[in-house]
Amino acid sequence: MKLDSIGNITMASSLAVNNTAKDAEVAKKMSQFGFPPRRMGEGDKLLKDVESLHLDKDTRYDEQWQLSSQMEEELETIRPVFVEHVAIARFTFRHEPSVLRTFNVKSIASASNKWAWVKQAITFYGKVMPYAEEMVLHGADTQELFHVKTALDIIMTMREDRMHIKGAAEDATDSRNKAVKDLRAWVSEFRTAARLALKDNPQKLEAFGIKVSSRGK
Repeated sequence: MKLDSIGNITMASSLAVNNTAKDAEVAKKMSQFGFPPRRMGEGDKLLKDVESLHLDKDTRYDEQWQLSSQMEEELETIRPVFVEHVAIARFTFRHEPSVLRTFNVKSIASASNKWAWVKQAITFYGKVMPYAEEMVLHGADTQELFHVKTALDIIMTMREDRMHIKGAAEDATDSRNKAVKDLRAWVSEFRTAARLALKDNPQKLEAFGIKVSSRGK
């Protein structure tokens, strides 16, 4: 088993820790070659740290993905309603350019330019409420206007939360990677010692995931 991936490193470490603990003879030999109970305990702690940090990293990225998905769903629902409200506002205040200028909706950013049109929508709903009654005459609904404004506020809070989670996920990844590096060094040293300590007992070496070359006669 090569120590070329996180999965292999944790598997090799688990085999080293657990199979040494199960075999008193192996434990004694490994102790003689620099791996007494204290050092085995260090390996066990490093392994548990990597597993914990890996889970923490995955959890945070899952949270980030869930927030992103929820935001995308909400924005897909909001955009056509926003476009309709802008159309109503343009018609209602077609003879009042100063009002339309306040709304900043001369043109709406494309759907692909997500945060540009969202910024426009936030400005629009932040300023349109005093004019809601006039827009109602042309098909707008006051409650719907308020609902979209509230939904946008929630989305922006979610965006801030997502950025915070993203930073925490990146920190967790860095911590995990450092712990993996330390664990890899530990298990690599353990394997070097095991090859010497158990050179006459290949089956016990194989219990650590160490491939033993067959000797030809």
